[in-house]
Amino acid sequence: MNRTIILAFLLIFPILSIGQNKTDAENISEIDSYLKLIDSTATNENESLAEGPIIYNNIFKKNKGWEAYYLVKNNFLLRVRYSDTDTNLNKDINLYFKNNELVFAELIITYTKGKKKNMQPFKKRYYFFPGRLQWETKNQNEDYEPEEYFYNSVYISNEAKKIRKLINK
Repeated sequence: MNRTIILAFLLIFPILSIGQNKTDAENISEIDSYLKLIDSTATNENESLAEGPIIYNNIFKKNKGWEAYYLVKNNFLLRVRYSDTDTNLNKDINLYFKNNELVFAELIITYTKGKKKNMQPFKKRYYFFPGRLQWETKNQNEDYEPEEYFYNSVYISNEAKKIRKLINK
């Protein structure tokens, strides 16, 4: 009887320990497939819009407002396309959710003033898998080194929370 239990354990243990783990590439591929599914089915659904006011700090400085297009199906938030403009940059954030958990974020920052005005936009992608950062892209341009440090996964998570609060108002 004891040998049978030990033998069964030895046969089943490798399946339980190895069989259920996915590699990072498989998780990222699964998330990419989910994004394509959301984008393809979004044409059949209605997107909603939320907009924010223009706030003047003084005569010359203002934020130019924000807007968010969001897709909800069966009371689950699926996708948010958020745009925010400021005095020297435009920020676009695309967020994708699965079961109301953030699974993917894409950040695009386009500078409208200053020395970075004529440069390519700063782009970064974030993949989240069960509530934690799985993988993020790196920008190869050395001029964007401060942005690479500032716009990390904590920033994106905080922005996602802020955007969800703005939408739910």
